[in-house]
Amino acid sequence: MYREVISAPPPLLVRSGAVVTAIALATLLAVASVVPYPSVVGGRAHVVSADLPVTLLSRGNGKLALLKVREGDQVARDDILAVLDDGSDIRQLLQLEQWLVNLPADLSGDVALPAPPAVTPARLGSAAAPLLSVVQALGNLRTFRASTETSDQVAQLRQVVAAYRQLVGQFADKENAAEASLKADQRMQAGRETLIAKGLAAPAYLDRFESGKQSQRDRVAEARIATARHLATIASTEREISALLAAHRDRDAEMVARLSSALRDLRGVMQDWDHVNVIRAPLTGRVRLFGLWSEAQNIRSGDTFAIVEPLHSTPSAFAFVPEAGFGKVRLGQKVVIRLDAYPRLEFGQLEARVSAISAVAIDGKYRVLLDLPNGLTLSSGKTVQFAQNMDGDARIEVNNLRLIQQVFAHLAAWTE
Repeated sequence: MYREVISAPPPLLVRSGAVVTAIALATLLAVASVVPYPSVVGGRAHVVSADLPVTLLSRGNGKLALLKVREGDQVARDDILAVLDDGSDIRQLLQLEQWLVNLPADLSGDVALPAPPAVTPARLGSAAAPLLSVVQALGNLRTFRASTETSDQVAQLRQVVAAYRQLVGQFADKENAAEASLKADQRMQAGRETLIAKGLAAPAYLDRFESGKQSQRDRVAEARIATARHLATIASTEREISALLAAHRDRDAEMVARLSSALRDLRGVMQDWDHVNVIRAPLTGRVRLFGLWSEAQNIRSGDTFAIVEPLHSTPSAFAFVPEAGFGKVRLGQKVVIRLDAYPRLEFGQLEARVSAISAVAIDGKYRVLLDLPNGLTLSSGKTVQFAQNMDGDARIEVNNLRLIQQVFAHLAAWTE
């Protein structure tokens, strides 16, 4: 029979264990006071582009008469992607549409009139009637502006004005000559009166010159009357010229108004046709055809034709945060996003900052807008390819406490 004898541990072992325990506790306290352990508020995050992709739906029924793009093509805003067949000549309608785009905004005055579109109205469907009205109004305006009737009349009247101005100049010369003669006679009159005063000439001597002075006075009066009459004729003729030009402008404005009205009607018909039958790119981007489309393929109203993805769009993010803990969220707080499509241990996390906070809850959650200062570069240094609606878990760091501070904060909360 064996007996186990348990004796007290050696003092050295006890002292060594206490030292090791103290070192371990000191190490834990040092680590806890250094290692950050912030409180977080979680939510679901979504990474999107500033310009969202646009889904294009067909507004009409029929065959694809024209397919101008292929899968992955890059397009600009308002580029034509496809045109539906409505029984009209599609290419002539597009040519007419381009003609309308190139028209000057203002056709009044001396603006050069465009040539009529080189299309056949009979093949343009509902656009035929308004196009004929436009062509007729354009032809009438062109004929009116090409006419020289008004300009010829104005030229003749201006010749009359020029002739009368010449006459006015001639009579002005006659008037000036007569006045000069009168002034010279007046200067000689003093000498004649001196001769009479000295008795060298009889008073009748002055009468010999009186008839000459009267003749000069009559010439001055006649010249002034003729000048006034000619000036009145000039003024009347210039008023007639102004009236002719005003009537010509009014007639031109009236015909331009008729042409503008016809163009509005034509544009309205073309806009209706374009709205229903033409599929255009709503933004600059890349086309993703929603199906194996080809010309002559049938398409129905409401069918998804394509998706246009924006080019070089800056990604942004937002998160939906529950009410619990939402009050701790502040602008500028750090956020880490763990993307579902990229495992955290392999790729790392996406860093973000709180940039805006919604004040209204939707279904019990608040929307928080996030900035991505590093774009789509993860904490591992890898940059991921952007895809619309990249989802993940967002962790908003609402404080910067250390681990030991968190422990004491929890202890304080338990003791309250």
